[in-house]
Amino acid sequence: MLTSSGKAALATLGTLVLAPVWFGLGLIAPLTPSEGNPSLLNLLCFWLAPMGFLACVWTWDKSVVGRCSAGILLAAILLAYAWLMWPILCVW
Repeated sequence: MLTSSGKAALATLGTLVLAPVWFGLGLIAPLTPSEGNPSLLNLLCFWLAPMGFLACVWTWDKSVVGRCSAGILLAAILLAYAWLMWPILCVW
């Protein structure tokens, strides 16, 4: 049986693993410019949801390793999406 700190650590680890995987699933088709502009639902589901989960870990986790990992993943997801959307944003 896990203690409360063990459950928190397991939840943090799960979030740090699943958020990039979830974003990666969105990169397979719905978020890429080759499929056209992503819809608002696709943006919410595959981009903002993982970023929200990571932001929660970044703000609530007390460990330095968890906060640094979440911050690096947040920056990586933000930069990856900005790199993908740069051609579309330049056209606007």
